[in-house]
Amino acid sequence: MHERNDIASGGDGPGTWNDKRQVSPTLIGFVVIAILAIVFIVGNGDKVHVRLIIPKVEMPVWVAIAIALVIGAILDRLFQAWWRRRRRDN
Repeated sequence: MHERNDIASGGDGPGTWNDKRQVSPTLIGFVVIAILAIVFIVGNGDKVHVRLIIPKVEMPVWVAIAIALVIGAILDRLFQAWWRRRRRDN
């Protein structure tokens, strides 16, 4: 039993040079958002005072916005779970 190396033999199986690799739109979007996030973080290092329920806290602007985004993402997931359960039960 002899194994063939598809790349060396020019075969069309998976992992060969003939594979047409395409970059997914999701990966492109992720890279663009990551670059924008890095630019945003570098440009917003100023300190700001934030007061919600806890006493006044001083933090960089980007940290305050990142916390708000995380809270928003959690609320989004909770709402989606509630909505799916509601639709399934009806």
